[in-house]
Amino acid sequence: MVQVESFPGSCRFCPDLRKGKLGIPCPMSNDELCAPCTKLKKLEAKILKAKKTLDDLLEQHRETRSQANSAHDFTIHRAPIEIVSMIFQLSLPIIPPGGILSVKEYERASPLVLGAVCRYWRKVAWSTPQLWSLIAIRTGHGSNMGVLVKVAREWLDRSGTLPVSIGLHISRRPEEYPEWSDSYYALCELVNEHSNRWQMLDIRVPGSLFPRFHGHWENPPLQSLRLYDLYRGAKLKFDVNNLKPSPKELVLDHVLPKSVEIEWNRLTRVTVVAVDLADCIWILRHTPHLRYYEIKDILQRSAPNGDSIVHDRLQQLVLECEHSISGIFLRSVAFPALESFHSIGQRQLPSDYISSMLIRSSSPSLKEIVIDSANVDHDNIVSIVRTVPTLQRLEIRAMRDKAPSPDALLRLLASTSITNPQDQEFLPALRFPTSITQADDLSKRLCCLLVSCVLD
Repeated sequence: MVQVESFPGSCRFCPDLRKGKLGIPCPMSNDELCAPCTKLKKLEAKILKAKKTLDDLLEQHRETRSQANSAHDFTIHRAPIEIVSMIFQLSLPIIPPGGILSVKEYERASPLVLGAVCRYWRKVAWSTPQLWSLIAIRTGHGSNMGVLVKVAREWLDRSGTLPVSIGLHISRRPEEYPEWSDSYYALCELVNEHSNRWQMLDIRVPGSLFPRFHGHWENPPLQSLRLYDLYRGAKLKFDVNNLKPSPKELVLDHVLPKSVEIEWNRLTRVTVVAVDLADCIWILRHTPHLRYYEIKDILQRSAPNGDSIVHDRLQQLVLECEHSISGIFLRSVAFPALESFHSIGQRQLPSDYISSMLIRSSSPSLKEIVIDSANVDHDNIVSIVRTVPTLQRLEIRAMRDKAPSPDALLRLLASTSITNPQDQEFLPALRFPTSITQADDLSKRLCCLLVSCVLD
């Protein structure tokens, strides 16, 4: 009796042998085959032999194609493998401001694309650890979790001992999907296995998974840490086994700053989303080397404690939150080294608080102000920028249907551009072009105002 298991599966040149009704047992006898089945058995033996011959020929064909690729390629195959490896590294993506998980999928897949070209390219790609030093792991509905964990493990193993940049996105809470929880925990543990090589870490998971991350050895060479609580409000600690990484960049989205166990005094860039007002001040007190500070959606759960704080190294402040709360923040701070100030997305501009903060700061380096508000009052803008004679770039954005006429501001700029010893020059360092609103062709209007001022 012929066994189905003895026949190989399908190939790309012939259909599945089982679909050709091969290996069907003889129903006419118990121990011996009938004459037709005996003939079928002999034919099937020949088919198996032919299939093996075909497989051998296909393997020879692949080998010969590889030899042909090598003979026809006058560049890659003939260059030293070190040069080829360096060329391949040019395909690595540049990590955008949004982090590792913002890298486009086709860019992240460049090592696999290179390895799919031919055997030689695959050999070079697989032996170039730099190509595998960045990985973005995303789970989602329909993901084959077992395959995902396996591929991620092999990917990181190919990175050797190099510092690694890891992005992990787990969109579902393990307590709600227990059938996937083991795979989620396995991914967290995989990240932990390489903790001594963390260079950039972009973790976007339910906050209940934060305690799953920990370090195994010495402090990692971590430069950038991004933590996103996708379910907003777990309030659990991110503590890598009592080790304190010392990143230079930190992004927290719905994560309590005090729950993150790091060396805060080395940070130079901080972005926080949905953080309590008191915590915004706390961050300034604990980051003496901070250069860039971006705050989105301040939550006023509690008022800041103590006197106002003067941070003498902050150079760029980006504030995106409701105007009344941002006003409370601004009246509590001063930045003598400020070079750039952005106020974004506010329905009403807290102009008095901004002016007060700029006067207290008295920064001789302030060169840029960007105002993005639903309602722009150019009289308020004038009151703000009058406090900044060093201003070189002024950008005011407003909704097209709500943008007021900028003529008053433009006329002031135009009139004070004409040399007059008796007048105080308005924004003497301002450089043109400057975007004032989205409503008009401002360059033409400014030229007209300049001409009118000259005629006057």
